[in-house]
Amino acid sequence: LAIEEAVEDDIGWTPSVNEAGEAVEETNSGVDIQVIKRNKQLRVKQAELMKDIASAIHRKDAWAVKKADEMIEEMYRIYDNNRQDRAFKPPTRAYNLLIQALAQQPNNGKTAERVMGEMFDNGIRPDLVTYTAVVGAYANSDNGASQAERILFQALENEDYLDLGGGTWIVLIDSVLNAWAQQGTVFAAERAAGMLERMAVMNQNNLKPGLISYSTVMKAFSRCGDVDRVMAILNGIVEGKGKNKVNLKPDLIMFNIALGAWANSRSPKSGQEAMKLLKMMDTLHDEKG
Repeated sequence: LAIEEAVEDDIGWTPSVNEAGEAVEETNSGVDIQVIKRNKQLRVKQAELMKDIASAIHRKDAWAVKKADEMIEEMYRIYDNNRQDRAFKPPTRAYNLLIQALAQQPNNGKTAERVMGEMFDNGIRPDLVTYTAVVGAYANSDNGASQAERILFQALENEDYLDLGGGTWIVLIDSVLNAWAQQGTVFAAERAAGMLERMAVMNQNNLKPGLISYSTVMKAFSRCGDVDRVMAILNGIVEGKGKNKVNLKPDLIMFNIALGAWANSRSPKSGQEAMKLLKMMDTLHDEKG
């Protein structure tokens, strides 16, 4: 019963019913009662399969990609057998499961983007989960950070995020920043910083970078040994000055990144700078208290 009740939410479809709760003919589509009943049963089974695939993705099972692909093919078979009635078209969630499964395996960025393109071609609108999964697939691909950034700004420039809830896009933004930070090169750190500045000046307040965003860019510079840039970001937030002027207060993670950057540096003043950071933490804590 729980699966049947979830069918409408999971796949975006439920048959028309009369006052007695019985399936009735939908004259506009030409689908008779028996077809509706039969396909409702199939849809319930597909909802159960989507649940199983989601569990497999959570467990990182290798067969999830194959099962998700087969599921979508079966959904299109039912769709074609029912005169391409839109009620039977595969839902966004089915495609999301396939892309999420692809993202767990390395170097599937192009394939994941192709699947999203198939969604557009078939009139199925991607959502935030779709974009996040495609970005994740590129982040898990060799030299995929630039492609992940392209997908993000493609969505933002098309203003897709306005229909999907802008505030939640911060998670996606941070995913792209992290993809750059993981590379550990000066070039990647500069790209992450440039992206951060670009987001900070956008007019939409619900797309402004948060503490995680700034911490990720600090981590990018720390990994390539640029302690000066790490401190520039931290001091910009603490003092609220310069290009990094934001309405944020530094947290423990930021200070730990800065301390780690000094610890890994070969600077003779690393110990002195670490002590300054500890004093700064005490001062901010007292002001907060």
